[in-house]
Amino acid sequence: SPLLALAYAAPLLSRGDPRQVASVAMVVPICILIGESVAWVSNRLRAVEQVDGLRMQRAEWLVQASVELAHEREEGSLAERIARLTRMLPGANGAVVLLLAPGGVLEVKGSCDWTQPLPDRFTIAESPALLEAIDASEYLDGSRPNCAEFARQLGVPRLGIARLDGSSQCVGLVVLASSSIPVPVDPFTRNLVRTLLVQAGLAVERTRDRDALREATLHDELTKLGNRRKANAQIQSLAPGDSLMMIDLDYFKRVNDEHGHATGDQTLKELAAFFERTLRTGDSAYRLGGEEFLVILRQSGEGAEAAGMRLCGGWRLSD
Repeated sequence: SPLLALAYAAPLLSRGDPRQVASVAMVVPICILIGESVAWVSNRLRAVEQVDGLRMQRAEWLVQASVELAHEREEGSLAERIARLTRMLPGANGAVVLLLAPGGVLEVKGSCDWTQPLPDRFTIAESPALLEAIDASEYLDGSRPNCAEFARQLGVPRLGIARLDGSSQCVGLVVLASSSIPVPVDPFTRNLVRTLLVQAGLAVERTRDRDALREATLHDELTKLGNRRKANAQIQSLAPGDSLMMIDLDYFKRVNDEHGHATGDQTLKELAAFFERTLRTGDSAYRLGGEEFLVILRQSGEGAEAAGMRLCGGWRLSD
């Protein structure tokens, strides 16, 4: 605008015509007003384009993050992936993924750039911040008193806690460490973060459902022992010094014939419970079918036969 005004006024001023010089006072402000208006509109359009470009990048990142979450098959590696992804959120300096476990505890399953030492698990009832986060439906920032106290306990300046929701319930939490100054987050980014957390929660639930289904296919429905499929897998892991023991219940057909199949089933359950009580830690029993069982004794060596005799003797004493 100044250059345009100077280009217009310089020739007129050099001629010295009073009428032409007088027009400068009107034309120059108009030129400046028009030029600055065009520049303002151009700058606004450029800023909007930058915001749209940034949002497109973040949307593409969200799609890629969803694909990465879908490819994870194990809970541990999935938690590590969630920690790395949430660490990339605005203002986050470190991330920890806590997944719900039986007994009202949250287990530390994954972390990224978290420098302070952490316990293996947190008891929900003993941490007001975690209890509040599980009950809340929104992100808890460092302004909450419970979050501030929890941050002091973990030794970080400031933290926020977000829920990981499955299809029907909370499956865990993400704890984000940040600087002492909160980072402003626009509504688009807030919704993007929420979408990422939902995708992560569904991925955790899907992994757990897959693990439960896979585990169910490896166990005998009646005795809850491992089945033939699981026994075959364990046989592949045998090492020198391990032993295999085949066990068959004598007169089992007579039990079914004289007392009914319900009694036969109960007998098989009692044998499975006997194995659970008697076998050492690391040893395992499997039902191959009917009244046939397989027992794997780890590092039993020459004591395998004596161990088998003790099992038979213990089962006789159980009447």
